[in-house]
Amino acid sequence: MLEARFDHPADLAIDASGVIYVADTGNGTIRQIGTDGFVRTWAGRAGDRRRVDGYAEIVRFASPNDIALADGVVYVEDQGFVRRIAPDGSAVTLAGISEVEGMVAAPGGGLYLAGRGGVYRWTEAAGLALLAGIDGVSGDQDGSGTQARFSRFGDIAVSATGSIYATQPDRHTVRKISPEGVVTTLGSAGDPIARDGDPAEARFIHPDAITAIGRDMQVVDGGTGFIRSISAADYVQTFPVWQRLDLRGQRAGIAFAIDGDLLATHAGGVLRLPAPGSSRSTQAANPYATFAFAGPPPRDPLPFGDPLQLGVDPLGATVVYSGTRRESWDGTAGFVMIDAQGQASGRLPVAVYSSEYRRDVLGMAMDAAGNAYVANPSFGGIFGAEPQGGSILRVSAGGTVTTVAEWPQTRTADITPGSLTVSSDGTTIHFLNVRTGDLVRLDVATRAVEVALPAADLGPPRPGIDGLGGRGHRAVTTSANGDIHVLLGTNLTRLSGGKATPLLRGGPFQRPTHIAADAAGNVYVADEEVVWRVTPEGNASIAFGQRGSFAVTPGPLPGSLGIVHGLAIGKDGLLHVAVRDAVLTVRIQ
Repeated sequence: MLEARFDHPADLAIDASGVIYVADTGNGTIRQIGTDGFVRTWAGRAGDRRRVDGYAEIVRFASPNDIALADGVVYVEDQGFVRRIAPDGSAVTLAGISEVEGMVAAPGGGLYLAGRGGVYRWTEAAGLALLAGIDGVSGDQDGSGTQARFSRFGDIAVSATGSIYATQPDRHTVRKISPEGVVTTLGSAGDPIARDGDPAEARFIHPDAITAIGRDMQVVDGGTGFIRSISAADYVQTFPVWQRLDLRGQRAGIAFAIDGDLLATHAGGVLRLPAPGSSRSTQAANPYATFAFAGPPPRDPLPFGDPLQLGVDPLGATVVYSGTRRESWDGTAGFVMIDAQGQASGRLPVAVYSSEYRRDVLGMAMDAAGNAYVANPSFGGIFGAEPQGGSILRVSAGGTVTTVAEWPQTRTADITPGSLTVSSDGTTIHFLNVRTGDLVRLDVATRAVEVALPAADLGPPRPGIDGLGGRGHRAVTTSANGDIHVLLGTNLTRLSGGKATPLLRGGPFQRPTHIAADAAGNVYVADEEVVWRVTPEGNASIAFGQRGSFAVTPGPLPGSLGIVHGLAIGKDGLLHVAVRDAVLTVRIQ
């Protein structure tokens, strides 16, 4: 089990024999943890994420999030579709409901589903029926049936009495729905504190995963990490004898094993927390070291959240630009310096974002003095709206922020900075204009701009690969000899001495996002879970990482990376690679 690897599993269920089924969301598979301790892929194929019904050999899952066992049959929610999986691993789609946020087996057969502002019951005979709430309408109102309103759900479970309990993390509440559809609330939407007591007194902080054990409900209080118990009379009590369950802000599924141990998914696998008072229970300083059950234990998160962009300073320290986790969306972002010993220290946090719903930057580069330059685009709306203007900021090694250049946010704006690179002396910046796709040269002293390489000279785009999105499929970098390399999807172009030379046309990349060039002229291309090396002659091969392997496994190459978020090269030739919750250094012999 400890040798197995998962990619952000979201939920799990246990059958009567003790076999555990895991919805391995990032891999797009359903995994089994057998009673013999062996982990295997039961349905789907890792990395091939699409929704395909049929025999076991061809079944595919796009994003399995919720899993439930009803009448001995496995049901999976896959991007808003309920799918039934037979014992041989074959699957069939039964029903569709968008925005499913929880699923559990219903007493007497069928399933309960939570999402889109309501709680629903599904049976094969009757199909989908609304139990409480209104489809597509959100709110926080108790009442019977369609009088009730719900906000975003976290998880859903059914008690021994037949009542449904649904968590609402953003509202700090647990909603109870009686078998007749009457909705009441435990906790308070405007009072995020942890407090035990009866339904009127009890308070939660981001309650999320929930499950039933006996006549009680057990819920993970995300703000405290403790397991909170809800009795049949709805009295809430905290049991500190349980190990604290810090799931790093990730969505989790929980279930109780036959022996009473609590199982919970985390980003890298499944944790087992021994039942209080059992011979396996201990108050270890690091519970994950003791209780990692399948897959590696979670790592401590990096300061400021997930890494988004990378650079290397003159002393070889990794400089990480990180935004917040998407769950928080509070605008905090900043730089973290990680030395060769892995010690992290924060620079000045910088609120660099372009709208209320956009938290990251589209490019980052560093000069020889250790100044970091970031491209900060502006957007005309939310969720991927057309970019309109932006700026390039310089953050000194001491944390001072200055504006290098700025373009107004107007509908007629013709420049929006994306991926960028800077000369070693900091006098010249080349960046990709997200509006046009051109490579633009910026003189830092005069702020004059000119097109260095038109988009038409970067090679023909390939549909589905080469979009204008700054993070997606376009990148630029400078090698030690001053040559500039530009990535346009599957095309690489070298700009040397003002002359453009096609280096690679129609390369083997699937979803390239970042590039870096070493002193010998090799270009490294981050392509989801692998990094390619393209020689100066244009020959491409995978340098490290493995297709379909999404766990982070340091050690001898090729290793395993998960999804690459950033790439940079230091003067010593070491590659610095950002993955989720970690930064790796790679030496290629």
